[in-house]
Amino acid sequence: DKLRSSSGPESLLRCGAKMDGTHSVPSAISENGIRPAERDTADMPTVNGENRPKKAPSAAQEARRKQARKKMQNWFSTPSIEMMDEEGGLAQPEFLEASKRKVEDNPLNLSCLVAVQELQSTGRFGEAQLQLENAVQLATGNRDQAVACLLLGELLNRWGAASPEYTVDIMEKAAEYSDRAVTLLNSVIEEDGDPSLDDMKLLRSAYFWKALNCGSVSGLGGCDKWSCNESMKQAEEALQAMVQLDANSSFSRCDSLQEDEEVNASEASPTTECTARENFVAGVLIWCRAHSIVGGHRPEEGREIRSYFEEALQLFLEAHAEYMAAFGLDNSETIKAITMIAASYRKLDNKTESLAWTEREVSVRERVHGSAIPRTQLARKTLNDLRGSMGIRLVGDADDASERSAGNVRPDELVWSLNPFELEDSWMVDALLQMCSSMGFFATFSIDERVMVKFIYAVRLLYHDQNSFHNWRHAWSATHCAYMILRDTTAGRLLDETHRLTVLLSVLVHDLDHPGVNSDFLIKSASPIAINYPTPNVLEHMHWDRATRLLEDGAETDVLGGLDREQKQRVLDLVFHGIMATDMQNHKALMQDLGERVDKQQAGEAPFDTANPEDMRALLKIVVHASDLSGQCMDPDVAYEFGKRVLEEFYNQAQKERAEQLPESVFMKNLHVPLSQAKAQLGFLHYVVSPLWKRMCQLFPELEPLAGRVEERATEIDFDDLSSWKGVNATLVEKG
Repeated sequence: DKLRSSSGPESLLRCGAKMDGTHSVPSAISENGIRPAERDTADMPTVNGENRPKKAPSAAQEARRKQARKKMQNWFSTPSIEMMDEEGGLAQPEFLEASKRKVEDNPLNLSCLVAVQELQSTGRFGEAQLQLENAVQLATGNRDQAVACLLLGELLNRWGAASPEYTVDIMEKAAEYSDRAVTLLNSVIEEDGDPSLDDMKLLRSAYFWKALNCGSVSGLGGCDKWSCNESMKQAEEALQAMVQLDANSSFSRCDSLQEDEEVNASEASPTTECTARENFVAGVLIWCRAHSIVGGHRPEEGREIRSYFEEALQLFLEAHAEYMAAFGLDNSETIKAITMIAASYRKLDNKTESLAWTEREVSVRERVHGSAIPRTQLARKTLNDLRGSMGIRLVGDADDASERSAGNVRPDELVWSLNPFELEDSWMVDALLQMCSSMGFFATFSIDERVMVKFIYAVRLLYHDQNSFHNWRHAWSATHCAYMILRDTTAGRLLDETHRLTVLLSVLVHDLDHPGVNSDFLIKSASPIAINYPTPNVLEHMHWDRATRLLEDGAETDVLGGLDREQKQRVLDLVFHGIMATDMQNHKALMQDLGERVDKQQAGEAPFDTANPEDMRALLKIVVHASDLSGQCMDPDVAYEFGKRVLEEFYNQAQKERAEQLPESVFMKNLHVPLSQAKAQLGFLHYVVSPLWKRMCQLFPELEPLAGRVEERATEIDFDDLSSWKGVNATLVEKG
């Protein structure tokens, strides 16, 4: 239960708590991807629609397969590749090995999360109270019980902040658990005599949440346990206790980090972090005092309510500046400060500043926590209400939507050499419409072009431009690649129209709402995304959830609205599998399947049976996965740009891991060093992308030029002469 963060409760979650989400996976699909009715025959090939037992290959067939495998193993090599082989190969073994991504279950944390989730779903405290108490009683000893109480105090605060019915009942429980945590931790420290640094951090975190929760109770007028004045007194005393702990020199994070030569200036500034925390809590208490006055309590003599909000705003602005210096923008503490700044400006009726800060809050919340999290949705609603009151067009309305049409792009303009970084958004939308039109989707599936336009614009909004790589340009480029494969190779002739539609839909939505970090980061940081979606492929389940929201019955973005229920469910099932195919944890299984099909082809057999649904689903997944990894197959300038963007996103995640004191991803470290960049890129090219596209062009010879480009990008990386490599990200080098 080691505390890794200044305000602690987030780090309590990081100790291992996770919760499998309940978001919808197609009901007809089980966890292993096989429909219940198909389990007994899933491993049997289908011939003319009938399941038949597999036949063992003849000696001649096996000999031809071995010869084909031997040919496939003749990969190109360079001195730099040989050096990487000697060093152990790829630094990202999760791409090549079965998934080992997991978080050890912590029964204490998990039980607390389950209890609060029950509260969120029912809203009935009487039924949930026993479950909450059971979560605490599971703990043994004062320290573990204190950890449970502290976690519950924070989780209830989170729920209360996201609830439209922000009631004193919620905050009273939050305050009670925080208060119990303080009492228990003081008892532990008194018994130990020489308390550990971790216990002192836990106590500081308990004071932090007690101050916030008791202050909130006061702002809501008090509760049965504490009157308005008494709860504010409790909050102020907790704040003062926290300040005294912060003043203790043993708290300096530098003490445990001084020997780490790589610690940057912001991480070595605990004073800034402490001051930010103190200013933030002080601002909240003044804000809550103002709210209690609005509710009927008497203000200080001669003082107007407005002055309270002005004072609180100044403290929040100072806290925001200090949190930015300590952690940067994409941090939960910074987000809290942004939220309170926006709320303060609303109280002061400064709509211009309120709009600017609320827009910033929505942007960063969607990027860091995702758009489906209740607190993000509340922020989005606030923004839309504010925009509406100011007569401003709501976010998501497209000025030129009525002008978009498939006819704006000629089919012969869709070529492999398109550069997604040079294209206008409007042309990219028109190009997607042309892809759908030339594939016959509008007619075959009764799709209204206007609905498709709304769908594409909604998808566009769910990709975050702040992400260096996982953004709209990547999604569009991958979809363009999938279209070209379907149009120019036999893959498009093997797949029927339903599968072709599903391929394009899957690739277009496969990274919706991507936060710019991988699933591992979300799990080990206990992100709300990881708490709400199943592990280990957290992101892919989130992308699927976002896609299904756009395709709900009756939604103005439902491009499948012209299908009957059975047809639509079939498409949705296939889209689910398509999105899951983009999880790199599935790369090894897809490569094994692809290799077996290459063996069959080179042994004179058909690699895919069009009458076999499993074969067609496998081909769909292969095309989707290859399209997702197509960036290095493009023209050199495009490949370099995609490579630099991936490196930047990895670098940014490494910085976040360090800032939050999380286990660091080895392959994301030191990417400000050109050699580290080169090794990361060459490893990905040689061990992941090249084998994939080598096998793709063996099945579909029309793709040979793409596989050749991957080899070109790999062979031009020379560890002894990196000055000639055009793929280096100079911006990261400058940051180093």
